[in-house]
Amino acid sequence: MMNLFDLLNERVRTTPHWIAHQVDDETLTYEQWKFRSEARSNELASAISSGTRVIMQYSRSEFLSYAVDYLAVLQLGAIAIPVSIETDMGSRALDTISRMSHSVTVLMFGIVVDSKPARNHPRDEDVAEIVFISGMIGALTGWACSMGEICHAWDTTVVSPSDRGRDLHGASFGTTFLQEMLRTPLLWGSHVMTSSKASGSALLEFL
Repeated sequence: MMNLFDLLNERVRTTPHWIAHQVDDETLTYEQWKFRSEARSNELASAISSGTRVIMQYSRSEFLSYAVDYLAVLQLGAIAIPVSIETDMGSRALDTISRMSHSVTVLMFGIVVDSKPARNHPRDEDVAEIVFISGMIGALTGWACSMGEICHAWDTTVVSPSDRGRDLHGASFGTTFLQEMLRTPLLWGSHVMTSSKASGSALLEFL
């Protein structure tokens, strides 16, 4: 079974200089993604250990940094919990997420702002990430996914640049859809374009 790191290594081997992610005019190639995530893993190793549950507070405008830190967190054997810095849930809901997920570390725009001693928790399903959503009545629900679940399908066939997929989206940070967009360049080799602004006119600027 391939994991995200196997897929990244394969993309670097075959198409290292292709753009994986783009936010407005800023880009991240596969080679840069690998190099930066490995460097960040070394930087974060003193604060994050295997099994640590890490709340990752970023915004869509900081999506490239998040993409790098996400892989760094997983590489350390920790669990990523994406939460938008722009959320209107408020600190009370954030406290609820922290309690429900047993989170001990908070990364805000890549900076460790809170870190407690690691707790020992069973990892029967080898959880890689937990995404929290709220239903119609506003009750928070956490969806835990293993590496096998987020890498259940892929295609590493190398195509010509002209036939390569380009995915433009305006998904909100911390959603399951944005997580799928995060992994799309690894799973399917697409060039994913993310707008820092949530508006139709901002998306049209990519076209």
